[in-house]
Amino acid sequence: MTQPRLVAIELEGFRGFAETRRLDLDADAVVIRGDNGSGKTSLVDGLLWLFCGELRHLTERVRGLRRTEDAVTSRFNNHDARVTLEMRCEGRLYAFTRTGDERRTKLECLIDNEPIDDADSVLARAFGHEELGSLRQAILTWGLLRQDAIRAALDFAGGALHERLSGIIGLERVTAFAAAATRASDALIKERTSARGSLKVVTERHKEAVDRRDLARRAASSSEDAGRVLHDGLVKVSDALPNGVSLSLDDPDLEAVAQLGQLVRRLIDALEAKHERMAALAAHDKDTDAAVAATETALETARQRAVEASDRAPASAQLAALALGMLSDHCPVCGQPINEATVREHLEEVRAASEQLAVSAQQAKDTLARAQTDLAQIRERARQRREAEAALHAARAAAQDLLHDAAPRLRVVGQPLDDAASRELLDGLRQARERLLQVYQDAQRVGGIHLARLDGDVDALSAELADAQGKVDQLERRCSQAKSLEHAAHRAAENIVEKALDKLRPSFAEVFDRLNPNPAFTELLARQDVFRNRNQVVPVVRDRDRNIDANPLLVLSEGQLNVVALSYFLGMALNAQEAMVPFLVLDDPLQALDVIAILGFGDLCRRIRDERQLIVTTHDRRFADVLVRKLSPRVPADRTIVHEFESWTREGPSIRTAVPEVAEVIPLLERRAS
Repeated sequence: MTQPRLVAIELEGFRGFAETRRLDLDADAVVIRGDNGSGKTSLVDGLLWLFCGELRHLTERVRGLRRTEDAVTSRFNNHDARVTLEMRCEGRLYAFTRTGDERRTKLECLIDNEPIDDADSVLARAFGHEELGSLRQAILTWGLLRQDAIRAALDFAGGALHERLSGIIGLERVTAFAAAATRASDALIKERTSARGSLKVVTERHKEAVDRRDLARRAASSSEDAGRVLHDGLVKVSDALPNGVSLSLDDPDLEAVAQLGQLVRRLIDALEAKHERMAALAAHDKDTDAAVAATETALETARQRAVEASDRAPASAQLAALALGMLSDHCPVCGQPINEATVREHLEEVRAASEQLAVSAQQAKDTLARAQTDLAQIRERARQRREAEAALHAARAAAQDLLHDAAPRLRVVGQPLDDAASRELLDGLRQARERLLQVYQDAQRVGGIHLARLDGDVDALSAELADAQGKVDQLERRCSQAKSLEHAAHRAAENIVEKALDKLRPSFAEVFDRLNPNPAFTELLARQDVFRNRNQVVPVVRDRDRNIDANPLLVLSEGQLNVVALSYFLGMALNAQEAMVPFLVLDDPLQALDVIAILGFGDLCRRIRDERQLIVTTHDRRFADVLVRKLSPRVPADRTIVHEFESWTREGPSIRTAVPEVAEVIPLLERRAS
């Protein structure tokens, strides 16, 4: 299968590209030059978004802040973002288009202009992967190096280097196995800790049960008499009762004491119910019947007034209005001459009085309605009070019946159900019940009646203790085995990484030597380390003359660290082989490099171009010129494209494209050869 080749990319509404821009990528090397802020990184993010469906490095920047803007769409376009990538594979033209925004995206696919379903799977298989997640990981590891991620190869305490190295040597399965073994070991340790806690609890319960049984055995073997204990205890209970209340038990035994305790419990319940009913009754008015009678009288009076006012007002008003309409200088009934002004004045007075009667009638109706409402409410309160009285009467009767039934064993004189007396009786019975329970338990211990039950408790807890101990022992063995497996997995990973580092160290040294960032520390190495059961690959620079090793993070400048990180990335990328993707995108990797390092970097790019399609962006015009010269085609089969991002507006970047010809380079080569 031939390797896929990127042909073109088209962006619209995506970050710095508000309007449609199309860039030709159909070349062995593509150099993109533009000032900072001209849209280069937006182009690289467009490729990343198409493959991954997200721009996690942007969302991470604003984590913890209120989100008011979208990280994907352009601020100057109200539509969804769109990125289309065209590529050629096996003689067919693929076009993948991703649309959406930060929260939702959709990937579509055309092959030779025919729509294809399941675009995610098609994209993954086109690059030789089974699923899109694997391709995304390869893109992030070997396909695309963002400007802000160059230093990531040195960050995270050696973890990033180890992760990238895993992708080269196929360490993922061993690493995943070691991680799974660690998780299993941690889970077993957590389970063992819980089991140990349960064992401690069961051990304490078992000890308490044994102590109770031994105490009961010693009491049962003593000379104390259970009957005497019961008698003395009941005397104390009786003495503590309120005045007028006494106990009477002849030859008491445990069963009689238990029955007495149940009787006291029922009396307590009955008295508590009686007090609850008394409280409910106290919440209602006492004179509800008188209030009902008074309200009914007021209602009848209001009803009569309303009827009278309603009957009088309409008739008077109608007669007055009719007479006014017929009024003239002669009487409409007898025909005699009349004083029209005097009669009109009298009729107007009658009509005004009728209108006042109408107002009074309405007021009487309102008063009647209020009286009806008041009567309904008072009747409801009267009903509730009657129900409360009935409930209190029932509670009194129940308590009285219980006192009557208890008379042979519990005597109460006077009026025990009066308010104050019943409260005193209730408090005394509550205390008596607690004392009766204590007497019953003391007699049990003395008589040895519950020894069999205590023996049973000890036996049950002994079995539970054995099970808990067995579980802890089993977990101890499993934890030991898991730890051994975890250590073995880490040792296997160490051996694999060490062999891989032996092969990669020449590549690291070669790349680092070409970029030449430091006069003393001229050799770049990588050393494996295991810290807290975590495999790491630690960066090392060496001074060959003094035979001194150092961590570059501590001895080199920021610009030199950029070279170190780039050296690791390119050194591993050149050895990725099957793990790599067929293209490499480097976003402004030339920052802080001097001219000599740039020349060495150009030679490395030319080597990479022979193996993978290369896309490089830079903001520095001088460095761009060096790269263009280094990457210009040497033979007719080679092709290089230069995109100049000349300026940026709200609509997007202004781009000028050039394709260097082979003829521009051949004369120079011929002059150098001569």
